[in-house]
Parts: sequence; structure tokens; C-alpha cells
Amino acid sequence: MPFEVVNTQIKNRKEEMLAELQFSREKNNAIGILTKDTHELVTTAVTEIAENSEGDYVIVLRDQDLHGHPVERTRLLLSNIERIIHFNISYDDPQYVKERRKEKFKA
Repeated sequence: MPFEVVNTQIKNRKEEMLAELQFSREKNNAIGILTKDTHELVTTAVTEIAENSEGDYVIVLRDQDLHGHPVERTRLLLSNIERIIHFNISYDDPQYVKERRKEKFKA
């Protein structure tokens, strides 16, 4: 994949990240979120965005990642997000819904 294409999928400026988070909330699009404090990458979708009293944004995520694993922290501050990766796939894509169901019924 050409570098330019990959580069357009990675957002690391506040305005770009907020726009990508809003797109995920509105379209139920899957995104990858890399946090500053844990350097953990979470692939999920956004359910809610709210501005707090300090002028930061609280981002509420789905409680499962794209593959059905529990998301440990479903509430993040925008200021703690290092980068966002845009995926061209819906969180409810049938392939991933099937994957989440398999994970849910594992013993």
C-alpha cells in the first residue's frame, strides 16, 4: 500500500482526530485509537462524544473491540489520544459481527 494512502488514514492533529471520532459515531465506522498513556491500540467504534467543563472531549467507546474482546476503558479523553487510524469498514460488518459472536461464546 502506498505511503500516501496510509498517511491519509492516520490522524494525529486534534481537529482531524475529533472529525474522525465524530465520523465513527455518526456512521458506526471502525477506528483504531492509540492512547498516549498506555500506547495501547484499540479497534472499536465511538458511541458518544461530549465536551467536558475543562474544554476537553470525553469519548465513549463500544464495550467490545472489533474482534469481540472487552474494551477495558470505554471512556477516553481526546487529550489522551495520540493518534487515530481510519478503517474503511463498519463496526457492524458481517465478518466482524460473526467474529464477535464466536468470541462471546468461547468457553
